[in-house]
Amino acid sequence: MIKLDIIPKILQGLRKALKNHASIGPQVIIPAIPANPPIPRGHFHTAPEIFIQVGGYTDFTLPWTRFRLPPSQICIIPAYTPHEESFHHWRGKFDFLIGSFSHDGISWHESVLNEKNQLQSTPSVICHVRQTPRLLQLCEQGTIAASCSSKYAKIQRKGAELLILSAILDAMENVEVLPKTEHPKVSWCKRLIIDNLGQDFLCVKYLARMTQCSPNYLSTLFHQETHTKLNDYITQRRLERIQGLLRHSTMNIEEIANAAGFNDSGYMTRVFVKKFGTTPRAYRSQSKYL
Repeated sequence: MIKLDIIPKILQGLRKALKNHASIGPQVIIPAIPANPPIPRGHFHTAPEIFIQVGGYTDFTLPWTRFRLPPSQICIIPAYTPHEESFHHWRGKFDFLIGSFSHDGISWHESVLNEKNQLQSTPSVICHVRQTPRLLQLCEQGTIAASCSSKYAKIQRKGAELLILSAILDAMENVEVLPKTEHPKVSWCKRLIIDNLGQDFLCVKYLARMTQCSPNYLSTLFHQETHTKLNDYITQRRLERIQGLLRHSTMNIEEIANAAGFNDSGYMTRVFVKKFGTTPRAYRSQSKYL
């Protein structure tokens, strides 16, 4: 069994990494981004993700590089970075903590590999922090430093990593609102939605099959827990991804539609206009002046 109260484990992981970073060397992996990265496809997020490796190790595969996250180290995957993960026991153990940024905080969950090599996760714990905009800015600066090739790059990377670790630790030590836990199936469902947002097969029936319950039960449970209909939640997340890609990428409308799980860019445009009252192209033009 894995404990729902993961805040102490998060703080322990951050403190240990910060101490080791200062004494024995880098403990944070921030992958460098090439000058002309490929169009994001498959699994990616519109905000950074934090991985704290507690036990075992995780292999990350990006379109342009691969690396391994060993125990006690931390990885920050930048926003809009496609990646795949593979998990491995070490001395019979695998355990890591994942933090996903939102507009007002960080959502954390813990995952372990059981004896059947199946990944199990706790419900998400939502931590609301005032410093979220600053943390996002630091993560972006850390990515820039990691991608720098100047003669001072090593010093810049270490400084950026220390600053990020210190800021995240400070934020987690001063969480304003008590963490709110979700029903495990709702938490699992949200994770499945984020991980498969670009897939056209994402629907209530698929989520119900993956969470091992009926579509009606899952829809009712999700609405009770979140006060949002499940189909509406999927659409909201897709529209958020579209907004982010319109603002921060050079992908064309058809590519953005595919990345958000729409086979038909015309249908995507109609959904977008209904929600925001403007077309994706007009939204992109307006965003340049914000």
